[in-house]
Amino acid sequence: MSKRIYISILLLTLVAIFLSPMMERIAKADSLPINLGDSGGDGGRLCIVYLNYGNDYQLAEIRVWSGSWIDALQTIYVNRYTGERVESSRCGGSGGDLSVFALDPDEYLTLVYGQYGDYVDSMTVVTNKQRLKTWGGDGGLADYFYGGPKGIKIVGFKSHAGQYVDAIGVFSERVDNGIRTTNYFGPSGGTGGEKFSIEPPVNGNPRVKEVRVWSGAYIDAIEVIYHLEDEGFDLPGKRVGGYGGRLQVFKLATDEYITQIIGHRGVYVDSLAIVTNKGRSMQWGGDGGDVAYYYQAPPNGKIVGFRGRADGYVDAIGIVAQLD
Repeated sequence: MSKRIYISILLLTLVAIFLSPMMERIAKADSLPINLGDSGGDGGRLCIVYLNYGNDYQLAEIRVWSGSWIDALQTIYVNRYTGERVESSRCGGSGGDLSVFALDPDEYLTLVYGQYGDYVDSMTVVTNKQRLKTWGGDGGLADYFYGGPKGIKIVGFKSHAGQYVDAIGVFSERVDNGIRTTNYFGPSGGTGGEKFSIEPPVNGNPRVKEVRVWSGAYIDAIEVIYHLEDEGFDLPGKRVGGYGGRLQVFKLATDEYITQIIGHRGVYVDSLAIVTNKGRSMQWGGDGGDVAYYYQAPPNGKIVGFRGRADGYVDAIGIVAQLD
């Protein structure tokens, strides 16, 4: 990996470590949350809408100030035993109308989705009780989606914000229900291109055998080769993107799988690095991109494909994650 990617990983690790101002409470948590995203524009500064106060605390309220865009976000957590309430940072500007979504004691977020352009135009949350709430306007050139049918709960938000919320991602934790499920997260990047999803086939016990990336200053194209263990042959996934760039192939061992992707983005996806459960990695692309993105597989999960937008280049990228 390049020095820039190493620095990005180090900074993201430090963000996770210092999410809570009270380190003794972090020690109560079973594990740190999974950091996914973010989706939106290139402006604003990193702002965390989350407090990792351990398993005694749960997400109780989402506060959103909005109009045509999402102006600001804040979350409220409550101690399930003492009733103590704590507030996250308010991320964003001073405009917009406030609307509060309160969760029941046995309720949690399963989905967050909406539209984005230069800012986050809209945001919808859905809970395990199938309740939902939408904020923002009708604009936005591209969609984002974080969550899946089962297996994940969203416990907070990662954002870039200034006068508005420029970009949004999530912090998530696994809900241990023993069910194998597929979740979709992202994408991060620009608004151009057409939607794509590279996913494994439903039959044949597939695994990722190769990731093929064409790149130069940007990520030009991506293709995934799956190996069907039951049938004993390889099956190429859909190639997405343009026809430029230099091809580099990352081959995975039979007991190896992808755990993280990281890179930088702007109008297109400028760079992409893949990390596996064996600590191996490969990087593609250039040195541009104003905003870092980061996606990690949930505990006991793996990244099995990609979602996003592409045309002449890969405009935006997210992940398809499988929970075993």
